[in-house]
Amino acid sequence: MRERCFDDVLANVVAGRRVLVFSCRAWCARVHFRWPPQKNCCSSTMHFSWEAKKKKCGCRGNYRQEASECPAAIITGGARRIGHSIAVRLHQQGFRVVVHYRHSEGAAQRLVAELNAARAGSAVLCKGDLSLSSSLLDCCEDIIDCSFRAFGRCDVLVNNASAYYPTPLLPGDDTNGAAEAKPIDAQVAELFGSNAVAPLFLIRAFARRQGEGSAWRSRNLSVVNLCDAMTDLPLPGFCVYTMAKHALGGLTRAAALELAPRHIRVNAVRRAESSPPRNAAGDAGGDRRKVPLGQSEASAAQIADFIAFLVSKDAGYITGTTLKVDGGLSLAPCLRQMIHLFCVCVLGGSAFPECSRCVWEFVPCWRWRTSFCTT
Repeated sequence: MRERCFDDVLANVVAGRRVLVFSCRAWCARVHFRWPPQKNCCSSTMHFSWEAKKKKCGCRGNYRQEASECPAAIITGGARRIGHSIAVRLHQQGFRVVVHYRHSEGAAQRLVAELNAARAGSAVLCKGDLSLSSSLLDCCEDIIDCSFRAFGRCDVLVNNASAYYPTPLLPGDDTNGAAEAKPIDAQVAELFGSNAVAPLFLIRAFARRQGEGSAWRSRNLSVVNLCDAMTDLPLPGFCVYTMAKHALGGLTRAAALELAPRHIRVNAVRRAESSPPRNAAGDAGGDRRKVPLGQSEASAAQIADFIAFLVSKDAGYITGTTLKVDGGLSLAPCLRQMIHLFCVCVLGGSAFPECSRCVWEFVPCWRWRTSFCTT
């Protein structure tokens, strides 16, 4: 029999098992007990026999915390591309993660196996179709429940899952299989479901599952939506996708205002997809590659870093904000309009139509024109 005083002890009884688990900041002990007590035991006192085993916590950070204290995050569409990078980045930050997927089961299984190899029991899978249907609400609630079943909590929701393909308005514009041979109602159901309606249902379920009381107020609860620069710079043939992303931007601001009293922060990261999908006709996105910072688009790792910041305590006073990660691409329309007006009003722009195209092409012409007029 051993005795020990506990500091910040948390006792969790595993239902259906005769096991009592004690957890504190630096160590865990598994306690086995018999019920009813043995005959030689005093009826007024329960005697425990246990073995204490020091265990290093797998959470990465400036302090140790037990697995039950590690925050949990859900990443929709987390199997590939940006979702994969987000899951890896948050896992490195100390989160336990729920990797949601729809079709990419193999990629999701490999990712979860990789994360669990780095820290046992820190990642689980969750499959779900986020297309608009009668079962979408139940699907979204099941995704949130998955985190509570696996980890007992859910601190962060990242709405990353997104269907993305062109939807031409006119049949004549449907070339090279751009619309994937789907009827318009099926396109709307898939694009609006994954990009707008599913995030709404997920945020709703996420907020409701936090419960009432003051305990959750001290936790860093956060939602991050993945938006797109196409809301300001639309591409021809992407009407439905652009509408859905506009709705997601409005949801970000409205949900942030409504959930602020519950201390749930809602933000968005707006990225620039500089290249069109592989099945888009033509090179509609060619002009979007010309961003002021020169890089064609932010990498998946860069997007994941910004999301990791927004869900951290360092961003605890930020809500309702859309963080533009586009290399200055969103500035292009404003710059072009200002330059065009300057050319027309000051320089007699009819003689210099090329000067209103972009600022880095205009500046040399402007200097030459100014020096010519002053001499």
